[in-house]
Amino acid sequence: MTCEVCGAPDAVVASSVLGAMSCAYCHDCLVCGAEPWDMLVVSLSCCGPDGHALWVEDVIAATIKRTGRTREELDEEVAALEPRPLQ
Repeated sequence: MTCEVCGAPDAVVASSVLGAMSCAYCHDCLVCGAEPWDMLVVSLSCCGPDGHALWVEDVIAATIKRTGRTREELDEEVAALEPRPLQ
């Protein structure tokens, strides 16, 4: 099984901090709190641009570090989705 965040081998299945879902994480991604890119994009899209909790910034930073992507890429992908704020 490979890590859904970074593609590393030897992943384990664990619960996501973003909601009631499980993903495959390598040890390093699990320990630092990184999440699969697409799940992060969808979660942020559902919350709206300012609707997420402050701790999600740590998840964003960890995911960016582990994937080698940028905050600009994340913001563009979130903006490209139709906003569906939770109410």
